[in-house]
Amino acid sequence: MPLNHTIIIIAFSLAFSSSGTFAAKQSSNSGPQTIQNTTNDCHLKVGWSNWPPYQYLSPAGKPIGLQIDLYRQIADQENCHLTFILQTFSKNIDDIRSGRIDMMGDITVTKERGIFAHFSKTYRHEIQILYVKKNNLMLCKGKSLLKIMSEGFRLGLAEKNMYGKDVESIRHNKRFIKNVVYLNQNTEGLGALTKGTIDGYFEDPAVFSYLKEKEHLGQQIKSCCIEVYAGEVSLMFSKKSIDETILKRFNQAITKVMQTDAYKKRWEW
Repeated sequence: MPLNHTIIIIAFSLAFSSSGTFAAKQSSNSGPQTIQNTTNDCHLKVGWSNWPPYQYLSPAGKPIGLQIDLYRQIADQENCHLTFILQTFSKNIDDIRSGRIDMMGDITVTKERGIFAHFSKTYRHEIQILYVKKNNLMLCKGKSLLKIMSEGFRLGLAEKNMYGKDVESIRHNKRFIKNVVYLNQNTEGLGALTKGTIDGYFEDPAVFSYLKEKEHLGQQIKSCCIEVYAGEVSLMFSKKSIDETILKRFNQAITKVMQTDAYKKRWEW
């Protein structure tokens, strides 16, 4: 599938009450960032990880970014109280399982995750591009992902991320066990690539553009022209703290917000 536009990756953080007051089960977490509202109609603990330009910490230690702005817009609209818990993507999944947090975004629906989580309606489709050092472009020029892996290409993958069927088939192929290098989260990919511990990794092109400018990479890192369709993306809720009534109303809210002019101006692509 050709990639002809910048991919905008969206995550929503939202909860709201029906004809009463909803509050997610409480759990102890140190140092969360919270949004204060005039009422406490609802309360969700939202696990998030550092992923600029969409979500990251300001110099003052506050969560900011395009997605954080969206969280605040929706929370204000629904009079919700959100508690942001900053931790790795893998830890967020573990805490959804245990009920320590209520919700996280950027999730591919899987049967395994469905054992411990509810999923919202799809709110975006994800495509990621393989990036390599400029002097390694010949490793992948005109080749498929399967071909370069069979030639010894070392691929960096975030341990609990889902990359679609093409990458998953490689991940579970015994031939390539030594070729796959696992990262705690995708933000470690650029560092591993520049250090030479991997030959390439998949990244959202908007995120890569941000990192390229921030790290003054110039032309050091290039797209390998291999794209993967990672599939439909949803929000994930802990079955231990969120019931299906909240999920149904949440899906209605996603539809409502996606129809606003403000949303379309910033997020449609």
